[in-house]
Amino acid sequence: PGAAAVLDAFSTLSDITSVKERSASTAVGATRSGTSCHVIVTPPSNWGAALVATTGSRAHLSRLLALPEAAGWRIEAELIIGESDRPLAAPTEAAFYGLLGLPELPPVLREDRGEIEAAQAGTPPELISATDILGDLHVHSKWSDGRHSIDAMARAGREHGLSYLVIADHSQSSVIAGGLSVGELAAQREEIAAVNDRLDGFHILAGIELDIKPDGSLDYDDAVLATFDFVTASVHSGFGQSEERVTQRVLSAMRSPHVDAIGHPTGRLLSRREPLALDMDAVIEAAANTGTALEINANPDRLDLNDEFARQAIEAGVQLAINTDAHAVEHLAFLEYGIATAQRGWVRPRDVLNARPVEALLAAGRD
Repeated sequence: PGAAAVLDAFSTLSDITSVKERSASTAVGATRSGTSCHVIVTPPSNWGAALVATTGSRAHLSRLLALPEAAGWRIEAELIIGESDRPLAAPTEAAFYGLLGLPELPPVLREDRGEIEAAQAGTPPELISATDILGDLHVHSKWSDGRHSIDAMARAGREHGLSYLVIADHSQSSVIAGGLSVGELAAQREEIAAVNDRLDGFHILAGIELDIKPDGSLDYDDAVLATFDFVTASVHSGFGQSEERVTQRVLSAMRSPHVDAIGHPTGRLLSRREPLALDMDAVIEAAANTGTALEINANPDRLDLNDEFARQAIEAGVQLAINTDAHAVEHLAFLEYGIATAQRGWVRPRDVLNARPVEALLAAGRD
C-alpha cells in the first residue's frame, strides 16, 4: 500500500483517539493513554536513512551532517534529503553509514561523544554483550527479601546461560529486608554447599550485600567479612546526608580489604528518589586506587551507575560489575538493561568483573 493507505489505517486503530497532524508521509496520533504516536512512511530504499534520522540523537545527526561526505544533505520532514533533493537512498542503517565512509555505529553509541571520530580512526569500541557475562554478583534469595530459594535462583541462572551466581542477601542492619544475623550465615552456607553439590558445573558463591551504615561503619566485623567469597557494600539509609558525609561513607567502605564492590553507587530510584549527593569524581578515584569494583545495577528502577559514570570509571581503570540485583528468578532477565547502559558507556568485556570465569574472579580478589 501507498503512504496514504498506511496512514488511513493508522488513524482507524482502536487505540488512536485522534490524528493531530498529518502530511503526505507522516501522522501524529493521540492514544488512549495520553501519549503521542508518530508514524513515518518511507519506501524500503530510504528505510535505513529514515531510521537514523528519526531515532537520533540530534547531536549525533548534527555531527554526521557536518561531515564533508554529507555536503548538501539536510533533514526535512523527519527524512534526510540528499543533494538531488530526494530522500537519501539507503535501505539499511549500515548502508547509510557506508555513504559517509563509516562502519555502522550501534544506536547505543549515537550521542556525539567521540563515536564518529573513533569510527573514522578505525577504532570503534568493542562493546560488552550479554554473551560475555558469565556470572551475576548480586542476587537475593528467600534468606532475606528474595522470593525464591537459592536452588531456584541457581537453576534460573543456569537457564540464562550463566556459570555462577553470588548469593548476596542483605546484612543484619537491613531489618526491613530480612537481613541475616551472624548466626544465620552458617546455615545459609550449608544450603549453598548442598545446592552446589546438586548442580554439577554451576557455582554458587557465598556473598552479601553489606550495609554501609550512616556513620560509615560496616555491618559485620572483619572476621565475619573475611568468610565471604564476594562482598558488595551498599548505602541503604541516610540518603539526606551532605555530599561530604555520604562520600566519606562510601570511601571508608572502599578502604576495607573485604569490600569487593560498591552496589548501586548513587542510590537513585528512577522517578522515585534522587541520587545521593556523592562526589563521584572522588568515588571513582578511590575505586581505582583500592581496586574496588563499581556496580551497574541492571534493575530498570535503578540503572546505577549510569552510562556517563560508567565511562568515566573505565577511563580511570575501574572494574565494573553488571548485576541484576535479582529478587526473583524473572529478575535475572534485567541483565539486558545493564548491558545497554554499559554499552552506552563504551564498556568493553575486559572492563567487567563478571565477564571473568569464576576461577579467575576468586583468584584475583581485589586487583
